[in-house]
Amino acid sequence: MHRGWPISTKPYDKITLLLGRSDAPDILAQFENDSVDLCFVDSDHAGVYVLREVELWTPKMRDGGIFVFDDLDLDAGMKEVLPALPFRQKGNLPGLHYMGFGYAVVEKT
Repeated sequence: MHRGWPISTKPYDKITLLLGRSDAPDILAQFENDSVDLCFVDSDHAGVYVLREVELWTPKMRDGGIFVFDDLDLDAGMKEVLPALPFRQKGNLPGLHYMGFGYAVVEKT
């Protein structure tokens, strides 16, 4: 989730930046279920890995929470991420990044 930059949440006291792997049990354990509003996924850049992250983080997300994905146009595996997601509201955000951004809205009800 976070690599290399100084960790500071001030003045953004509701933003948490973590050093470590987003699939690590100790990272996931820091968040209660239904407590996360936004999850920015910019990790391994392998479609199968991104889908696994969504699977792990969905219980942590609030209903209506948003996943944002980086580099969806990187390769064929990443291009398969959005179609494979179980959410109705999802799509690309064109023009924001040369390798693509996407989003998905979590639906728990």
